[in-house]
Amino acid sequence: MKPHIALLVASLWATGATAAPLEMVGQDQVTLPFTLIDIRRAIITPDPAGEPAIAITLDGDAALRLGMFTTKRTGQPISILICSSEVAQPVVIEPIMGGIVMLTGLPQDDLPRILSILNREVACGNGGG
Repeated sequence: MKPHIALLVASLWATGATAAPLEMVGQDQVTLPFTLIDIRRAIITPDPAGEPAIAITLDGDAALRLGMFTTKRTGQPISILICSSEVAQPVVIEPIMGGIVMLTGLPQDDLPRILSILNREVACGNGGG
């Protein structure tokens, strides 16, 4: 039985399930981490102004956690980190209840790297950050 447990742990580690490539941090220093299992997909899409942005779709439980986190921080800035590096500091205008986060205003040169990290193509520290 022990080899199966070891394989499961190794598998989770290898897929980045225990890593948090995406984190949000409130002014109160409460951190909301998202693992690769939480992230359904990330795509480059135009923001409302037509500039390139990254849209991140979260799975069910992660979407609920995001909704609670942003509800408590409406009107406040939060930090968004990719591989422990801050990439944005937006103000939460309203709670994000649909599980889709749009990262706007990022340097265009960073978009492919961030997308690769969020879509499990490269790990943090392996060319990802």
